[in-house]
Amino acid sequence: MLINLKKDTKYEIGIYPQADKFLYKLSKKDTKTLGIVLKAIRELNIDPNNSIKLINTKNKRRIKAGDYRVIFEIDNNTSPKEINILKIGHRRNVYKNLNEL
Repeated sequence: MLINLKKDTKYEIGIYPQADKFLYKLSKKDTKTLGIVLKAIRELNIDPNNSIKLINTKNKRRIKAGDYRVIFEIDNNTSPKEINILKIGHRRNVYKNLNEL
């Protein structure tokens, strides 16, 4: 799924099914946390390089959203550029099995 948040943005945001499923579950039980995570995703569109590169991964980066982490990668080879959100989860679980993505 591709999301374009604003008309004047530099990036399109793509959400993988695993991340989309997590957002759906989060919307059912905790709307406050969902708002924090969505705000962090919107801020990615402003400057995605203002994030931390994950060690031992090829192109993956992360941002914090409260106790949750958003794992993504930037694809600069497409036009318009894309941010692919791979995984969203609680900080204690989100880093497991990252190399399989």
